[in-house]
Amino acid sequence: MPLSVFRSSVTLVLLFAGSAVLTNCSRDPALQEAQYLKRGKELFDKQDYSRAILEFSNASKAMPKDAEPHYQLGLANLAANRTPQAVSSFRRAAQLDPNHTGAQLKLAELLVQSRYPEVLHDAESRLTAILNTTPDDPDALSTLAIARLKLGKGEEAEQNLQLALKKFPAHLASAATMAALKLSKRDLAGAEAVLKEVVAQAPKSPEAGIALAHFYLVVRKQPEAEAEIARVLQMEPGNPQALATLASLQESRQQYTEADGTYRKLAASKDLAYAGTHALFLLRRQRYDEAIDRKSTRL
Repeated sequence: MPLSVFRSSVTLVLLFAGSAVLTNCSRDPALQEAQYLKRGKELFDKQDYSRAILEFSNASKAMPKDAEPHYQLGLANLAANRTPQAVSSFRRAAQLDPNHTGAQLKLAELLVQSRYPEVLHDAESRLTAILNTTPDDPDALSTLAIARLKLGKGEEAEQNLQLALKKFPAHLASAATMAALKLSKRDLAGAEAVLKEVVAQAPKSPEAGIALAHFYLVVRKQPEAEAEIARVLQMEPGNPQALATLASLQESRQQYTEADGTYRKLAASKDLAYAGTHALFLLRRQRYDEAIDRKSTRL
């Protein structure tokens, strides 16, 4: 056989073999799932939730008995404010893998928003199972406390929160729930102390500062609330939650010029949830033409 013919034959064999390998890889469900999950997570990180949902759905079809695609699908649905779909996805992930802590915790966090005892008992059971494996999980402890509070188990709830804050004194969810519990008992000083301790533990956390400011607003300590919001905005000038709180506070004080400027900053933020806040403020001030112009500008 001439050398050139031999090389051509070898080339054809390698091409066919390579094609077969690629075809087999493309048909490998595990590989397909991994590719879909990778693309979905990349889209999720870009906040492109609709396309992320499609990728995670494809991953679940490639490996229908794997819990992870359903868990990721739940996270994407939750981020897209599709709560019923998120509950369904997390529930399916938990059914496929009862030991999937992430799915069980996210599902429980959604279930505790219910007012029905049977749903709250379901959440309590799932959270107890998580804590049997990871007894110091602060998210599970604080969520369990909420479930037990709503079920009338105040003492057990407080024990859960005390344990969480002892292990993780900067855990905001536990502190916020403990503050709410103390407020329900009219222990204003105790509630304030809990939130101030979180701020002391995490002085650079905007969320902690905003939580303390909201507490001050609830107990009608407006100067303290404004001071805490000012501290947060000094750390993070464009924080939308802090801006929204400040604007609302200014409007309640009839400081309309200042509120106008704050709402304007808020509407210009990247958070689309606040896109219409300035237009709504203008409507409340009966500045209709400006409100319409503002709305059309955003569109």
